[in-house]
Amino acid sequence: MIRDICVGTPGSAHDAAVFAASDLYRHPERHPQATLVVEGVQVPLLVAGDPAYPLLPWLIKGYSGPNLSEEQEAFNGHLNGSRVKVEHTFGHLKGRWRILAKRSDIHHSFMPTVVAACCVLHNICEMEKQGSIQPCEDSCNEGERQLCCLQCNDRPSAQAVLIRDTLMQYVAHLRRQ
Repeated sequence: MIRDICVGTPGSAHDAAVFAASDLYRHPERHPQATLVVEGVQVPLLVAGDPAYPLLPWLIKGYSGPNLSEEQEAFNGHLNGSRVKVEHTFGHLKGRWRILAKRSDIHHSFMPTVVAACCVLHNICEMEKQGSIQPCEDSCNEGERQLCCLQCNDRPSAQAVLIRDTLMQYVAHLRRQ
C-alpha cells in the first residue's frame, strides 16, 4: 500500500530535494504517533530511507563509511530488506499502470494528477487483492506480444504507420481545400 505521495516535481529531481519539499518532511506532526520501547528508547514508527536522505528521529537510514562493524552491516542488511519492498511497490505500480513506465505525451501540468490517480487505483487493487499485470517482456513471447500486450506495445507495425501517415496526409489535403 502506498501511504504518502508527493507529486509535481520532475523525474530528474534529486530524491532529497523532492523529500525536502514533501508534506511528509515538512509536517512530521501528522505522522502516526505509535511507539515501541526498544532497550529503554522510545522508537516511533519509522520511514526507511536510502543514503540520500537525512537521519531523523522518524526517518532511519543505514550506516555508511568504510569500516562498518559486523552489527552495522547486519543492520544495513535488514534495513535494505525493508526498502526492497518499496522498490517492489514501484515495480507493481508501473506494471499495473504502464503510462508510468515510459515517457508520456500527457502535458506536464496534468501528469501529477495522473500519477496520484494511479497510486489511488493501485491501493484499491491491493485492497481487493488483485494481482499486478506482468510486464510484456516477462509474460509474452514475441509471437503473442501484439495480442497480450496491447497496452504497452511500443513498436507499431509498418502497416499501422502507413495507415496513420496516409490519414494524416488525407486530413491535411482536406484542410487545404
